[in-house]
Amino acid sequence: MNEKLTVRNFGPIDYAEVEFKRVTVFIGPTGGGKSTLAKLAAVFRDRDFLLAESPEVDQRTYDESLHYFGISGFDRTDTVLSWVSSEVQVSVFGRTLYVEEIRSLSQEDREELKLVHLLKRRGLSEADALSEAEKKELGELLIASLSRVSLSAKAPETCYVPAERLFAAAISSGLAGLVLKGVALPKALLSFLNNFQLASQEEDFEVFDIPALGVRHRIVNGINKIELAEKKLVDLALSASGIQAVVPLMMVVEHRIHQEGKGRFIVEEPELNIFPDTQRKVLQDVMKWLGKESDLVTTTHSPYILSHLNLLLYAHQVAAEHPERADDVAKLVPRESWIDPTEFAAYYVGEGGVRSIVNADLGLIDDNELDGIAGDQADAFDNLIRLSKGFAVE
Repeated sequence: MNEKLTVRNFGPIDYAEVEFKRVTVFIGPTGGGKSTLAKLAAVFRDRDFLLAESPEVDQRTYDESLHYFGISGFDRTDTVLSWVSSEVQVSVFGRTLYVEEIRSLSQEDREELKLVHLLKRRGLSEADALSEAEKKELGELLIASLSRVSLSAKAPETCYVPAERLFAAAISSGLAGLVLKGVALPKALLSFLNNFQLASQEEDFEVFDIPALGVRHRIVNGINKIELAEKKLVDLALSASGIQAVVPLMMVVEHRIHQEGKGRFIVEEPELNIFPDTQRKVLQDVMKWLGKESDLVTTTHSPYILSHLNLLLYAHQVAAEHPERADDVAKLVPRESWIDPTEFAAYYVGEGGVRSIVNADLGLIDDNELDGIAGDQADAFDNLIRLSKGFAVE
């Protein structure tokens, strides 16, 4: 992957610069902008940007995509967005979109996509028309050197898995009726519900094991059922909330990979309603199914998810440094779920910006960041102990 998103003045984000890897994680407080960044990635990965025949189609695709993901009111007159991949460069100034295809350009031609070129696209004949500060601001949005890829290597369509996926358990059987009645559900959710319904109807998915939960999903007379360990069948809608959150996620991910051999996934809050150890198992299973040809962007509130990711990163490191011990590492952490640190990025999102939480030297999420994200409960507990012994609070 070679994708970079730069955001200025969009929704809760004042300024953010994010490089997407095979696995990219956003963590931070509610309303901080995690989902905003993930949704912008989904918008700019839209295949229609590559296939559009005119600027008007590009602009319409962009506007419709913002509405699709529920962020159409987030742009401002001073919004500046830049998305650069190996196939396309998308720039947004205010509410106007520009798209440049770059997959077939020579290195010399790509240089023309730098600052002066963009200024001309804005109707300015010379770079001197802007102040030095303005030139610097726009120049920061551009990447001069990009990898060339062929059309045959184009990535698959992105599958967005929203946090509202629990709806799938309650209304999947009545989805058509909801659509006919015009119930105002978010379009991204409706798309996910449709994907879950398609997976449920596939013959290979009539019986689907969920190892992380120790249960099995079955279709019985057209109804989503859960087979518990004691072989008891219950409706998915009557099962535990964690099961309702995990089953649609796992089925849609596996179904997409089953269909296309690979996939691009953006998953909101994989930890929804599940115990920390189950979070670890779900994460490992998702990574195993993804394989090396797929990629994942995920948003989370859970420090446990970060800790589990560190485990998958460290397993890869130990096996790489000591190949003779790789089989022993695989007994502790399934080989298929290991994550190459060079293919991983993690960001804290909040207070209008982002920062990387990966220790560049270690290739792992920084321990200090983990401690900070987990909160100050440990400090409060230590101070309570000091108080109980008659010492002053630090």
